Amino acid sequence: MSQPRHPAELSPKREPPRRLALKPYARAVAQVLRVSFRASPAAVVMKVVGSLISALLPLVTTYFAALTTTALAAAYAATRPPANRPLST
Repeated sequence: MSQPRHPAELSPKREPPRRLALKPYARAVAQVLRVSFRASPAAVVMKVVGSLISALLPLVTTYFAALTTTALAAAYAATRPPANRPLST
């Protein structure tokens, strides 16, 4: 195991990292977005579209799974007749 090259008492004291307030943080993020969009608009648009798809896909999947489960439960319980029932011979 390697030993430090100098005693611990000579190490500089570390201060906890400071955090930006919300307004300067939002301003900095907006500035970065502006510069990124000027440099490559297609990349920024694709990143936003990808983020939206990643956020919405689980919600849409859950919605359709709930619809399917509800329809299957209703069909199994026979609470209502099926909409497209074939004619019996």
